[in-house]
Amino acid sequence: MKAFFWLLSVVGIFIAGAYYFLFTKNSAAGVQIVFKGPEKIVYGTPFELKVGVGNSSTAVWKNAALSLSLPKGFVFVGGSSGVGFMVRQVGDVGIGSFTEIPFTIMAVPELEADEEENAVDSTPPDSGAVGGGSDEAPAVPIHPRTFQAQLSYAQAGSSAVFERTEEWSSPTIESGFNVSITAPEKAASGEEIEIVIAYANTTDSYLDDLVVTASYPDSFIFTSASTEPDKGKNVWNIGGLKKGSSDSLAIKGRITASGTAQLRVSVTRRSGSLKYPIANNKTSVAVEAPPLSLMMDVNDQPDYAAHLGDTLAYTLSYTMEDMRTTPKGLQITADLLSPLFDVATIVLADGGVLGRGPNGVPRISWYVAKPETEGGSVGFSIKVKNDYGIRRLGDRNFILEVRGEAEVNGVVGTINYQTKVVGNADVSARAYFRDAESGIVNKGVLPPKVGNRTEYTVRWKLINYATDVRGVIVRAKLPQGVSFTSVVKSNVDSKPIYDVATREIVWRLDRISATTGLLSTAPEAIFQIASIPDASMKGKNAPLLGVTDMTATDDFTGVGIRASVPEITTALPDDATATGQGIVE
Repeated sequence: MKAFFWLLSVVGIFIAGAYYFLFTKNSAAGVQIVFKGPEKIVYGTPFELKVGVGNSSTAVWKNAALSLSLPKGFVFVGGSSGVGFMVRQVGDVGIGSFTEIPFTIMAVPELEADEEENAVDSTPPDSGAVGGGSDEAPAVPIHPRTFQAQLSYAQAGSSAVFERTEEWSSPTIESGFNVSITAPEKAASGEEIEIVIAYANTTDSYLDDLVVTASYPDSFIFTSASTEPDKGKNVWNIGGLKKGSSDSLAIKGRITASGTAQLRVSVTRRSGSLKYPIANNKTSVAVEAPPLSLMMDVNDQPDYAAHLGDTLAYTLSYTMEDMRTTPKGLQITADLLSPLFDVATIVLADGGVLGRGPNGVPRISWYVAKPETEGGSVGFSIKVKNDYGIRRLGDRNFILEVRGEAEVNGVVGTINYQTKVVGNADVSARAYFRDAESGIVNKGVLPPKVGNRTEYTVRWKLINYATDVRGVIVRAKLPQGVSFTSVVKSNVDSKPIYDVATREIVWRLDRISATTGLLSTAPEAIFQIASIPDASMKGKNAPLLGVTDMTATDDFTGVGIRASVPEITTALPDDATATGQGIVE
């Protein structure tokens, strides 16, 4: 018997070995994966990589699929943002056949973190700045650039899946589009400087849909540019550039904070609905503290957040380090750059005079005949308008901006002072007995009667104004004698729920975008309640819902927002069919 089992084991091992030899070993030996790529690769220029698959085995392959994995710094053109893996179905592959599968790919250079907006999220080779110019010269990427292709398939007559992997190393990547950014090595705070961005197409082909984006430090004040920006003060759609051609643009502005200021530029190229980075560079300016400096605050707070209708008291303080008082005196101006300033409410102090600056901007001017070298201050007050004046989706995140400038003997000190305006949100609460629009049928008697049940629907609606808000909570308590029927509707994902412990109806929303309810549909929730009045309510309007409170946090300023509406009774002023029928009988 032992000899019999021994013989079965030997036969099993022989069969397993034969299966491995016939299928696994032979199938691997009969697979060819061949790469056909370019001799050189240029940043920002798509290239085609062909992966050939050959079957020299003795079996037909079924359901073959080829996957290609890209190294860092490469993206599939037309593919999803940041995805470096693609699978192509090959299907059945006959004996002796050879198939080429093409992939369109592009190399992208490194972007700084604050330059990545509207560009494909792709981590490129570890390199220096790409393009000519400033602090850093172009460097050859040293990160491995190995492409990996994997073929998977099954052989006819077998359910086993076989795999074969091959790798291809790319040639050196060249900088086909050069961009440089130059600026003075040193500048005084508030001094106007010129920044020149130069770019050149050194590829062998025409490049189109090019966008130049400049990134400034927070303290940079844009003055002008040789070509008007297409978006904001830092984006230019330069269109196409012929091979071998170059161009440039100049930007003028001031840096108001002392220290080292970083200036960056990136160039992206559109492909389909996506934008890909193709070049970037940076430089820095050593900004020295000026002999004449200007500071500003609002309501004695450096980080004051303003509300609509607020009165703002501005103080402009100056110091003149290492300067002597001159007969010419000191000239100070403050330009009011926000339409939310209610210019009619200005109260001038310290000899201020109201006039107009460039483009008709309201300007307050002071002349200090004998300024003190240790410094001094001037001021004014003004109210914020009572309405944001929202007309379009872009009317959001309002900022009150005052540009201050002090000048004496040709020396200038400047400050660009910004105060954020807190957003606002409203909640409304209305009750109905007859509410056909909601699709909810309320039962009971009207006028309400002691001991009798009558149902009502309550509508909560939210309107949000100038900022995105988060953590929105709407709540109201049910009075004695009123219950929640659990009938509830909402035009958003979240619906009100009833908290038995607190007798509150609570509606929570994660986030509401700016202008929701003004320029788009307002979030609304409808729920049903039932009231059974007791004898103490006879001859009165019975309470149906306590005060409705709404709380949220303004995403723009971090300030809490709150709104509320009074309690609701059976008077039902919003139900035209039930007005005057709320007194309990």
